[in-house]
Amino acid sequence: MLIWDLAETVNIIISSIVGLGLSYFAAWSYEKFVNKRKKKELEKIYRQYESLGDHFDYQRWNIIDGKIADEPLDSFMRIKYRENNIFDFEWTESKGGEVKGTGMLVFDDYIRGRLFFFATSGTIDFNTRDFVYSKWIEHKLEYFTGIFINASDQGTRYVMMRHRNWPH
Repeated sequence: MLIWDLAETVNIIISSIVGLGLSYFAAWSYEKFVNKRKKKELEKIYRQYESLGDHFDYQRWNIIDGKIADEPLDSFMRIKYRENNIFDFEWTESKGGEVKGTGMLVFDDYIRGRLFFFATSGTIDFNTRDFVYSKWIEHKLEYFTGIFINASDQGTRYVMMRHRNWPH
């Protein structure tokens, strides 16, 4: 026959609370450790896509009949890594010109994703587009990295490319 008094009941309750607290703390600590490691791994992968310094180093090239045009347009983009698989960007319509819009690149995996942007030329417009990242593109005997953007709402496709020193 089980008989216990109030002191034993209080001890059982306190022990249960302490045990739950310790197990919660252990699970929280483990999750923090794993997430921190995953964030570092993602940062290593994605950081290479970022613009160098504060330069607008991605330049727009139209795609005509499935081929990259011979000459780029005067449109430039700067990409900055935010966290995990998310980047912020700004673009200008001329070298050294004022920023014409801002946005966000969200990668679904390491090459595909969705671009969200606000254009601020006169009115504020919001739009989204699909994109595909390419680690290296050979064009006119030079090497580039690029983001192919499907702008079918404008009846065009284009690629934002920046120079690479070597193919990889």
